[in-house]
Amino acid sequence: MKPSICLLIAATLLGDAVSARSEEQPKVIMHRQDVTAKNETGWYLAKSTEGRYTVLMPLPFSDFTIAAKKMDGRDLKMHGISGRTSDGVKFSVLSVSWDSPKPDLNSLYENFRKPGQTVTKPTFSEFNATLSQTFEVIREKSGAFIRHVLSPTELFSFVAEFPAGTKETIEPLARSFFDSLQPGQPTKMPEPSRP
Repeated sequence: MKPSICLLIAATLLGDAVSARSEEQPKVIMHRQDVTAKNETGWYLAKSTEGRYTVLMPLPFSDFTIAAKKMDGRDLKMHGISGRTSDGVKFSVLSVSWDSPKPDLNSLYENFRKPGQTVTKPTFSEFNATLSQTFEVIREKSGAFIRHVLSPTELFSFVAEFPAGTKETIEPLARSFFDSLQPGQPTKMPEPSRP
């Protein structure tokens, strides 16, 4: 079984941050699990407990932080929101603050070019006055829509994973999920696509 694309992104974002010593391995802190309160649109308003963002989720979600030490001793935290269904649909977003060097979106994209999966050409656009990169990963039995949003202080990595045969159903939901990002405190959330 291939690992979750969200886990691959987390491993990429951690990069060389994790020390080889076992006591320095990343820790997952679960803030909330299986949140099921829908808003008036039928989606779930997901505010990261420790991260500075809010998104709309099309399914119940969990809210967590992954904490690790960088090789130079500084703390690294990734803030995640993720939800999945029993049939293999999974929506996730991870945020990580960055200092220098600035994350390279092309390197993040290249990490997905592996045997056994096809990666579509990335498209670049402006999202909330920041640069975003969107592409699709296609595997034999599954696929994923991915968007990276690079703000002046944070990198957001969105993933909408789906089993083969459900792409057309998941694509509009993924687009609404990606477009719902509200860094900082949300004002008015955009209207999502209906499931």
